[in-house]
Parts: sequence; structure tokens; C-alpha cells
Amino acid sequence: MLGVSSRNDSGAGNVVWTGTNYLAGWQTGNNTGFYSLVDTAGNLLGTHPVEGAAANDSTAVSVAANGTSLAVAWTAGNPPVIYLSILNLAGGLSGTVTISTSMNGNPTLYAAAGTPGGYVVLWSHDSATFATYVPALNGQPGAPQTFVADANHTPGSAKGSTDGVGAAFAIQYTGSVAFGYLNGNLKNPFELVTMAPSSGLFNIGGGTGGRLGVFYSQGGSSYGVQAGYPSLAGAACSANSNCASGKCKAVVATGPKAYSTCQ
Repeated sequence: MLGVSSRNDSGAGNVVWTGTNYLAGWQTGNNTGFYSLVDTAGNLLGTHPVEGAAANDSTAVSVAANGTSLAVAWTAGNPPVIYLSILNLAGGLSGTVTISTSMNGNPTLYAAAGTPGGYVVLWSHDSATFATYVPALNGQPGAPQTFVADANHTPGSAKGSTDGVGAAFAIQYTGSVAFGYLNGNLKNPFELVTMAPSSGLFNIGGGTGGRLGVFYSQGGSSYGVQAGYPSLAGAACSANSNCASGKCKAVVATGPKAYSTCQ
């Protein structure tokens, strides 16, 4: 269920490991969104258009997995609306929910990430960033719950992953990379902290035990750091704990948990 990473640049693809196969999502040049399952031998197991693609109005596609189901997020319509479809592990559609309603000013979809019980979609509207949690127990979508991730800024881009407990996002804001996290059981609000000032985002990859890898560029060099929440209790990591270098730095985040990075 780990290794979930997603990207939704216009016209670009994104792929996640489902536990048995790969799920890929992409948007063609004529604004048609698709998703496919591919096995480990590279065999295509089926390609499907996202809902609304028949009208050639899908402007972004992002995929995610959580070990028991699959998810495809996309935008469609004019003005655009963001949707999330829950699929079974074979790629069959279980149900679709609306993430954002039609609104003045186009909403922007950035990334989706899995949690054990559902999915989180990161998106923005006007000057704010939002994270919407959709439960997906038994492979069926539940009622979406939206949290304010950042009331004053919108990202340039973002990528999502999971640490096996919650959904994590590496977010590119103007001049900095931030780390955002939403606990899968929703006991805590969306937490956001600046990770690297004056930097550019590369990617985020999933891990275990509340750990993920975040990769970015800064000052002409490339960096990869271990990041995340060590546990639901949120104690900051100690020296030599999950850090190969033994250099651990704790950072206070917005919310009750401590955020830490391993240098």
C-alpha cells in the first residue's frame, strides 16, 4: 500500500503502485483524461476514460491507491468541477463524489494521496488551498470532508504520497517547499510547515512508520530528506532514530503533532 506518489501537470501522467499492479492516470492534448492498470510485466490491463472525458473537458488527472481500493481525481466542465472516483483493485468503478462545486474562479487540482480508510485530494480556489478527505471503506466513497490547508496561499504544484497512516503532500509555494499532512483518522487538522525555503520541488515518496522521502533543489544542488511524523502521538525523533546520519531536527508544525526531518 506504500509508495503512493501522484502528479497532475497538464498533459502529464502520474503512476502509483497498487500493491499488485500499477495505476496510471494522464490527460491528452485535447483535454481527455484516462486511467490504466499495468501489471509488473508491463502488460496493459485496460484503459478507461474518466467521467466527463467524452466532452473533452478533463483538465487534470491524479491517481492514488490505499491497498484496498484505487482512486482517480480529475477536473471537468466549464467552469471546472473537481471529482474523485473510487475503484476496486481491478479498476472497476465503485462510485464518484464531488470535491468542489461549480464556483467563481476556477478550482485547481494538484494531487491525491491514499490513507488506510480513504483518500485526500489537495486543491485550491481563489487564494486558499484545501484538503478534502473522502472515506472509502469497503471500496465505496463516503461524504467528503474539506479542511483548509492554507488560507492565504495557493501552490504552484504539489505531489502526494502516504506513510501508511495518513496522506502527505510536498507543496511548491512561491520560493519554498512545504510539507503538509492529514491524519487518516481526522483527529488532527491539516498540518503545514515550510520545509525548505528558496527551493524547488522534485518529488515525495512513501515509507513506513510515519516516514516519507522529500526531494528538492536548493542553491543549485539537489537534496533528499526523510520527513514525516514518527507516530500518531507525534514525538519528535531522537538522534540516530530512523536517521542514518544521526542528525535529526524537530520543527513545530501547526497542529498537535511534532514534525521532524532527518538531515
